[in-house]
Amino acid sequence: MRYKVIALDPTDYATFISAAQNYVAPEPAPGSAEERGYNLFMNGKAETGAVACAACHRVQGTPANSPVGPDLSFFGTRRTLGAGMWEAPLEQGWDDPQANQHLINWLTNSPGVKPGSLMPPYDGSTYQVNGQEQKGGVLTAEEISDVAAYLKSLQLPEEANYWQKVERFNSESILPGGPQ
Repeated sequence: MRYKVIALDPTDYATFISAAQNYVAPEPAPGSAEERGYNLFMNGKAETGAVACAACHRVQGTPANSPVGPDLSFFGTRRTLGAGMWEAPLEQGWDDPQANQHLINWLTNSPGVKPGSLMPPYDGSTYQVNGQEQKGGVLTAEEISDVAAYLKSLQLPEEANYWQKVERFNSESILPGGPQ
């Protein structure tokens, strides 16, 4: 697992902690992609075997409260996916076309893009759980996009967005002896 450390000044850190502790997911607009994604996230799609994301994930301020998988509260503020396998650009975040495609690929077939992932695929393919082959459920491309829209809507207030405070540097500038 890849870790990122972001050092914030005490005021910015306190703002982030307060916002994170008091976070309540926004209510999706009626009829929006976010609302359709919310419904799929919470309920799945039983007729195609698509398990609800809420069965394993938590989102503060919603009925999703499982301790099994990662907490997805304020996912849209974050910039990494798949235990740090991918990182969205700081400016565009998940609106960057390539980052959005990584999110779509992850939601469609997580075990296919990261072997060992326990998240079920939603393209009907099979995956392994405790050495047993399981068949994933099915969501359409539009439904996957709706779930992605819901996840991207889960954001902290702008003043608590720690990623916007990250100084940008390349690894060459911090190597011993400078650029190599």
